[in-house]
Amino acid sequence: MGITVPSKEVEVTRLFHSMPQYPLGHLERIKRIRQDVAQKLPGILLTGAGYGGIGIPDCVRQGKEAAQEITSYIG
Repeated sequence: MGITVPSKEVEVTRLFHSMPQYPLGHLERIKRIRQDVAQKLPGILLTGAGYGGIGIPDCVRQGKEAAQEITSYIG
């Protein structure tokens, strides 16, 4: 994608022997972020365990949804 700017912020969370839990308000925050990205960077999609489900089935579902969305976007 040609992105050469380094990240401004990085977070590493290690959760040994447990499943990660999203903080309160996570889904609403992600919805707002995705709306902002869609408006400012059309064609860029945010998906994965940090966005809409940590389990493998959640990530597979998100991948399929992203594939359908990007296919519709590029026509």
